Amino acid sequence: MECTNYVVDAIIKETAFIKSFYLKREDGKFLKRHLPGQYLLFSLPIKNKKLMRFYTISDYFNGNNYRISIKKELAPDGSTDTPNGLGSSYFHEQVEVGTILKAKGPSGEFTVDSKSNQPLVLIAGGIGVTPILSMLNAISKENPLREVFIYLAMQNKINHPFKEQIEKLINQHHSFNLTVFYDKATDRDIFGKDYHVVGRFSLNKIKTQLGNLTEYNYYICGPSPMMNQITQDLNQNNVAKENINTEAFGPASPSGHRPDEIVNNSVVKNGGQLTVEFEKSGIILDWDNACSSILELAETNGIPIDAGCLFGDCGTCITKIIDGDVVYNHTTGIDAGLGSCLPCSCKPINSLRLDA
Repeated sequence: MECTNYVVDAIIKETAFIKSFYLKREDGKFLKRHLPGQYLLFSLPIKNKKLMRFYTISDYFNGNNYRISIKKELAPDGSTDTPNGLGSSYFHEQVEVGTILKAKGPSGEFTVDSKSNQPLVLIAGGIGVTPILSMLNAISKENPLREVFIYLAMQNKINHPFKEQIEKLINQHHSFNLTVFYDKATDRDIFGKDYHVVGRFSLNKIKTQLGNLTEYNYYICGPSPMMNQITQDLNQNNVAKENINTEAFGPASPSGHRPDEIVNNSVVKNGGQLTVEFEKSGIILDWDNACSSILELAETNGIPIDAGCLFGDCGTCITKIIDGDVVYNHTTGIDAGLGSCLPCSCKPINSLRLDA
């Protein structure tokens, strides 16, 4: 992967578990302009290996730096048997001002035409607010009169990143409308000020405000279950597919799946009885049960496979299966099709040969 070197110019703590990292090119050259909603794909030196992780640029392009905002992903339910997220822990625990990072991009198709006049609905769950904020900042600069409805689904004020920044934009633009959902509000959270709706986001709770749902272009970013439900509800209300744009964000366990979405948790064989052959790379490996996915096995052994979302929702890692079968850790947003797989989200169930 051809990468650019970036130096960390500043680090800002947004919440207890979210930090923003400001990046400049190490060589001092101009930054490539990014579209609102795009991300950088990082090659991270973790445990003497290179792991690929992508993080969204969370601000409007200013020509001076990129801002990425990363939530530290903790082991599910406080488990001590599984580690915290490798990529996010690396940023939170090891990256300092002056650290050099390698990344490719900007890339990604989850982008908004900030100059269009079509009414817009932006829906974010948790850390999925990062591309939504980039979009909102771009619209405020380039098309401030555009009608935009922003819906944020958060736990509470403590876990509500960029609260002040978004409220400032709302106060500056009368065409921007904000509704915040808290599903775990505390006694310190003020209804009507910090948040407006109790509970989780649902389309039924906003239909009255929006009126004719078919008039809007929708951008939804958050955990897959949330996005799948919203997309289904929009489809049932006759919203055209081309007006629904999604990108998966949210907590995933270190094994690469959310506990409530496991499709098949079969135990695969090990110890030389099961191999994975990467034909293009000319490498044959014994399957390692410690790996959460075929992609992790490849990364661990220096075998290049392009990857994006790491959850089977972007299709970047689609790879042809020459021989063998796989089982998926969870439901994916992309159907790899017959004869192919998403290495980020599956494991082999017999000896496997891949076109990689």
